[in-house]
Amino acid sequence: MTSESNSDESVHPLAADPLRPGMEIGLTRASSIKVRTHLGFADSPLAGPAPRFVTRVNASLDNFCAELLLRACHVPGDDVAPFEEHRLYDRNGALRIADNPALRGAALIGIGGLAEQREVLAVYDEHTAGGRRREGSTTKLVFDRHVVPNASAAAMASVEPVITEINTTDSHGGASGDHLYSILKVVHAMRWPDGDRMGRLSMAWKRAVIGGTLSAVLVDTTRDETFDNDATLARLGDEWSRFLQRTRELRATGRLPAIDEAVIARVQAVLARNEQASIGDRRSTLTFRRAAASIWKAWTPELAARLLSVYFEALLQAQQTFDRVLHRPLHMTLARDGFVVISHRVAADEILPHRALQVRMRREGMRGIVVVTNPSIKSMMAARGNGLSTETWTRFVQRLIAIEPRGTWYVPTADDGTIAAFMVNRTESFVGAPASRLRPGDFANLLSLALGK
Repeated sequence: MTSESNSDESVHPLAADPLRPGMEIGLTRASSIKVRTHLGFADSPLAGPAPRFVTRVNASLDNFCAELLLRACHVPGDDVAPFEEHRLYDRNGALRIADNPALRGAALIGIGGLAEQREVLAVYDEHTAGGRRREGSTTKLVFDRHVVPNASAAAMASVEPVITEINTTDSHGGASGDHLYSILKVVHAMRWPDGDRMGRLSMAWKRAVIGGTLSAVLVDTTRDETFDNDATLARLGDEWSRFLQRTRELRATGRLPAIDEAVIARVQAVLARNEQASIGDRRSTLTFRRAAASIWKAWTPELAARLLSVYFEALLQAQQTFDRVLHRPLHMTLARDGFVVISHRVAADEILPHRALQVRMRREGMRGIVVVTNPSIKSMMAARGNGLSTETWTRFVQRLIAIEPRGTWYVPTADDGTIAAFMVNRTESFVGAPASRLRPGDFANLLSLALGK
């Protein structure tokens, strides 16, 4: 255990309130000032205090990083500018202010590429029509436009690799399960103490946690030279043990969900793995392990423990869903040549169940696609599964979108025209699209046609 660690629980009052109300404001402000100071701006690249920022519900790591950089580019004010997440109504892929009045007068992050810009303060968005991209990420857009022309050359050595990694994972994927890009998706959906009950983590706290993490990594000028994998694993193990002890009462009183002992053991094994993930040909800077090493440098032991507790809980709740879905009966519809469509209805306590379904398909030697329906928001996702070629998946997607009304399905598309391995009909973020009328048998027929060319 390092000298910075402290096993005295009176110094870590997390047992009752893992995230103490009010702390999020100070942490958010401190994070942007930390980044601003590190970048060495002689003058603020953007005039005045930061405006009201707006993004979609369940914003990505890219959106949070872009917002952090923008706040660092503005003159620090006494108040922290709002960062709001809104469920957006889009019509045929276009956002209109009349349908989304909350956008009026705000700076938009990761949304609004097709909105009427005269009624918004600014638009930072990498997207164009039909899920295509004009830039690799919103973070890269903000970085190139406002940071590169104004930051000190000395600051770039620690900042540029992080920006490149976010740009790569957002536009081309490749993030491992313990990468912040992947964990954040769980953070959005996981249950967390909300007074004397469970709820979702507020947007203010999500910004504080993610911003506190990203700022620590961005300003860590010695993260590669001083990173000790074995020492980090040991310290992370100490933090994990204290986290389990502190949250025992929260689970007993129903403020956190009960977790199976087997799930705890599996997450502990994942945290103890010696291997380090890479993005492309570079060692990742944003895995949970590497981020934790930077967090310990940047923040006090108590605050670091609070930040890490969010990620620990996210890993536990995601693994619990994974284990349960992995062993539930499958609903399969046969297509041609032995291919199948696995369909699944999301239960209220499940988080990203498609991950387990895809793993199960691979383990059991099945080939085909996974279709997940969320009845609570009338959404649907189709994902390419094991044994399906890129060419067949592309033909499947083309046939599917051709038979449903325009705008029903959203297909993320890279700037080179490559489509993602999933497509969605309505989400928690965008609600204007018509609900798909397709059923498992329809997906199986479309897959058979795609296989037959």
